[in-house]
Amino acid sequence: MDTRHWLTIDGMLDNESQSRQERGDHHGAELAHSVRRAGWDQVPDWPRDAAGFATWPAPGQTSTLVLNAAQWALVVSGLDRWADVGDSLGIPEHAVMANEERNIAALIRARLAEQGWAPPE
Repeated sequence: MDTRHWLTIDGMLDNESQSRQERGDHHGAELAHSVRRAGWDQVPDWPRDAAGFATWPAPGQTSTLVLNAAQWALVVSGLDRWADVGDSLGIPEHAVMANEERNIAALIRARLAEQGWAPPE
C-alpha cells in the first residue's frame, strides 16, 4: 500500500478508537488501537514526533502491512463510516477527505480480494 494512505488510516483509527471508547465499546476501541500499533510497528521509519511527519513518507513509498481479518474489516468499514461522517458535514475539505477514505477502502478491498479475502456482511 502507498504509505501515505496509512497516515489517513491512522487518523481514522484514532477517531474510531475514541468514538468507540465514548460509546462504551472498549473491545472495539482496543481493536482500533491494535491496528494503529501494528501500523506503527510495521511501517518503516514511522516518525515519533510531529516534526518527523514534515518530510515523511517519501514520495511513492510503499509499505506492506499484515493484519488479521478483524483488523482489516475494521479498517475498511471505518474508512467507509468516517467518509459518510465527513460528507454529512457539508464542508468541502471534509468531502475531499471522504473521497480519499473511500478510494483507500476500495484499494484495500481490491488487494484483499486478490488474496481471497471477503469482508464480513
